[in-house]
Amino acid sequence: MTTTKYLETGETGTAWYVLNGTDNGTDIEFSDSVFGVTAEGTIVDCDNHPLTDGDYKTIAVRNSLGE
Repeated sequence: MTTTKYLETGETGTAWYVLNGTDNGTDIEFSDSVFGVTAEGTIVDCDNHPLTDGDYKTIAVRNSLGE
C-alpha cells in the first residue's frame, strides 16, 4: 500500500492523501484514490463528502493512513 500526502489546506485543516494498493484488513483496492482527513478526524472523499464511520471503505482508508 502506498500513501502520499499531497496537500494540506490551512483554511479547513483537511489533509489530503492519494492511496494506491490493497488494504490488508478489508481487501479494498485503491488506485490513485483521493481522501482527506479533517481537523476533527472525519474521513472525506475527493468531493469533500464525509464517509460513513464503520463502512468498509472508511476502515480501509483509516488502516491505510495508520489511524
